Amino acid sequence: QNSTMETLQSVSNHSVEAMDDEVDALIPPVPTSFPELENMPLSELRALLNDESVMDNMIERISEVARLKELKQSIEKANVEAAEENLLRETELEASQTELDALVKESRIKVNKYRELDEKRNALTRPPDVQDTIRELNIAKREVYQKSEEMAECWVESGGEGMIDFVKKFMEIRLQYHTRAAKAERLGMTM
Repeated sequence: QNSTMETLQSVSNHSVEAMDDEVDALIPPVPTSFPELENMPLSELRALLNDESVMDNMIERISEVARLKELKQSIEKANVEAAEENLLRETELEASQTELDALVKESRIKVNKYRELDEKRNALTRPPDVQDTIRELNIAKREVYQKSEEMAECWVESGGEGMIDFVKKFMEIRLQYHTRAAKAERLGMTM
C-alpha cells in the first residue's frame, strides 16, 4: 500500500511541477513602469491613493490584471474538474487497492506454503545419513539373527520334523541377515 501511495505522490508532484511551469509561462511579467500613472496629474494620483474604489477601477483597466483574473478562473475551474474526476475514481481506486491487498496476502500465504512443502520435499529426497543407515541395518540384522536362532531352537525342541520346510525358511532368514550385514559393511567402507 505504501508503494502505491508513493507512486501516486510522485505522479502528483510531477503533475504539480508541470502545472507550475505552465502557470509561470501564462503569468505576465510585472511591469517595470505604469505609463497610465506617469502621465497622471498629481491630484488624480492623490484621489487614487485616498479612494479605494477609484484605485480598484484603475487596476481593473490594466490588461495584465484582466489576464491574471482569467488565468485564476481557469485554474479554479480546472481544479474543480480534476477534484470531481478524482472523486469519481476514488471508489475504483479503493476497490483496486483492496483487491491488490488481497492478492498480496494470498501470494504471501502461497509462498509460505511453497517454502514449507519445499522443505518437506528436501527432507524426503535428502540422502539418509550413512551412520544412521548403518545403525538401522545393524539393528535389523540382529533382529533377523535372533529370529533365525529362535526358529532353530523351536525346530530342535520339536524333534526336528519337517526338515525341508525348516531349511527353506531358515535360509531365507539367514539370507536377510547376511544381506544386511554386507550392506552395513559396504556403507562403513564409504566413510
